Amino acid sequence: MIIVDDGHVSDRMSTYLAQSKQPVLATDASRAIASAHPGVVLVAEDAAAKRIEEGERLYTMSEGRLSWVLEHVKNPDLHKAIEVFKNKEHMRNVLAPLYPDYFYRACSIEELATMPFPAQAIPLVIKPSVGFLSVGVYTVRDRADWQVALDTIEQQRSQWASWYDEAVIGSGRFIVESLIEGTEYALDAYFDHQGTPHILNVLRHDFADAADTSDRLYVTGSSIIRETHDEMTKFLTRVNSLTHVHDFPVHVEVRVTEAGQIIPIEFNALRFAGLGGTEISSFAYGFYTFDHYLNDTYPVWDDVLEQLNTDDLFCMSVLNPPVGTSSQAHMDYDALQKRFNHVFALDRFDYAKAGIFGFLFWKTSASDDRERTFLVQSDLAEFITEDE
Repeated sequence: MIIVDDGHVSDRMSTYLAQSKQPVLATDASRAIASAHPGVVLVAEDAAAKRIEEGERLYTMSEGRLSWVLEHVKNPDLHKAIEVFKNKEHMRNVLAPLYPDYFYRACSIEELATMPFPAQAIPLVIKPSVGFLSVGVYTVRDRADWQVALDTIEQQRSQWASWYDEAVIGSGRFIVESLIEGTEYALDAYFDHQGTPHILNVLRHDFADAADTSDRLYVTGSSIIRETHDEMTKFLTRVNSLTHVHDFPVHVEVRVTEAGQIIPIEFNALRFAGLGGTEISSFAYGFYTFDHYLNDTYPVWDDVLEQLNTDDLFCMSVLNPPVGTSSQAHMDYDALQKRFNHVFALDRFDYAKAGIFGFLFWKTSASDDRERTFLVQSDLAEFITEDE
């Protein structure tokens, strides 16, 4: 069973739904897709809930529909898995035996505003206990950073609420935790019926500098998969020795320290890279991650990677504007696209509804970082116009 996102569904995904005959929860968004793509199999709410309760696999394109799942599907195991992976506070508690020296505190937004500056824990990160797309995430290296973060959270909390459902951004609890230094990766993976993890993609998350927390650039390729697959699988096996989930997809963000320790930043429940970001796998490796999960299959990575040029990097970029950009702003997508030599697709979003302008999928060379450097360093202001 698939639950599509209300805000954005790519033409690729719409075509997949029509051709694969995967069942889709009937919503206003999926009905609109079905009207334009004959063949989409819609399932009414009651029937969908019953099928999921009976064990049919479920995939959500983003977390905006988790509230529907929790309200309509009477499945304690599913509810437990959503809670442990969606709520960062709960996740830290469950995984604490793996990281006994890790600093974190959970608090309400009101408690955060009055919390003494935790000088002994610097550097650290402040982020929502429940969150999405790096919304409300701040790196703190000194007292000035701390105050800027608190002020910005207070100023922007109403705007977040207008963009995202409460199930996505939570009800106002925050985590203050150690900043994990190291290389960041995002994993699309699922636990099968026995709880065994299967990795469907590994994306390296590149940043402009140490203060950058944006989702601007994710890259994958044969070298990244080969370097990370086995250790990430072992990590997920250790995680599930404590979480005990099965038939469940997760999008996991981790950092790997210089010593090689894998420390999770967050887990995202019932989905892979959100709003269609996971579709980078179709350009890089020729398959959709969710198709493997829904059909209980997984790639034979040696065979997949053997066909690829080891210097190729496949990139997914979130087109987020500078802070304070008006909801009426527009992006010159054509001008942006001309800055890259090999664009697979540029998905255009309604910025007023989504809070981002879209996704850019493209290919570059590991030996030439000019395009990647431009993208992580640019605030995209040169491509954005504001209505007067």
